[in-house]
Amino acid sequence: MKFRRLFYVTFLALVMIFVLTLQIFAAQYTIKIGHVDGVESRKSTLSEYFAKLVEEDLGEGVVEFLFYPAGTLGTLTEQVEGLQVGTHDMTMTMDRVAAFVPELSVFDLPFLFTTREQVERVIYGSDVFDRIRKKVEEKGIIILGMTENGFRSVTNNVKPIRTPEDLKGLKLRTPPNPVRLAMFQAWGANPAPLSMNELFSALQQGVFDGQENPLNVTESNNLYEVQKYISITKHVYNPQLILMSKILWDKLPRNVQASLLRAGQLTGDFDRRNGEAQYQQSYDFLSKHCEINDDVDIDAFKEASKIVYDEFAYQDLLKEVQEIIK
Repeated sequence: MKFRRLFYVTFLALVMIFVLTLQIFAAQYTIKIGHVDGVESRKSTLSEYFAKLVEEDLGEGVVEFLFYPAGTLGTLTEQVEGLQVGTHDMTMTMDRVAAFVPELSVFDLPFLFTTREQVERVIYGSDVFDRIRKKVEEKGIIILGMTENGFRSVTNNVKPIRTPEDLKGLKLRTPPNPVRLAMFQAWGANPAPLSMNELFSALQQGVFDGQENPLNVTESNNLYEVQKYISITKHVYNPQLILMSKILWDKLPRNVQASLLRAGQLTGDFDRRNGEAQYQQSYDFLSKHCEINDDVDIDAFKEASKIVYDEFAYQDLLKEVQEIIK
């Protein structure tokens, strides 16, 4: 009887030690980062870079980051809406946020930005980005930083694209973005929205003739395997926002919030600083798999884009941004 009692006491003591050990080594906060690009994509690399900065700042055991690429947490729309209701923690995008903060659509206007230096002037040389950040927060989402996807170009399986005339009748996938849809309609294409995780099979099956994306996205999502021509239109510079649910944000202590903001800014600065090198790496890779066309009549595209500018709802904001980047 004494032996059995001693056994139970020892067993319970070992269980308590085990539980306490788990509590000691378990992170105080767990944050899931999701996106829809591939496992080897730029967003995956940046997610890990961001997490490393936070760990170096706060030390191990404070925040544990879990990574969910390739749409494993749902489409971007589902992830962004999840941030608002607290079912998702973090993601990276801008298109889906523009659906409820339409001022962000200024970044989607064709050929508004032609250099990265112009983008930096808007982010750090004015209060435009800070005002947009506040509007996004009012919708239940915190912007931690801004990375980039870079300049977007058109791919297709029909022919090289040199002028808007070449796009006439082409079935082209775009994100569900009103400005992007209006842009390609003005250029004569037949655009339609589709989620990123369905795009490869849609191109493979001929549902769409082509699509438009930054070169690194075309590379990391293997779209070059089902596309023949890439035309370097650089029609839109595509920022990406590092986003967090405000519901989660409000639960975090101030030192963790401050660390997340620092990491977001540093991640964005690092990514944009290396944007041109990233672009060139993807260009060189894709040139081995597709026919790349650099001979694009940008003036003809700009002329055909005037109607999109005329229809943009926030003309005062547009004029302000144009003044900054002059």
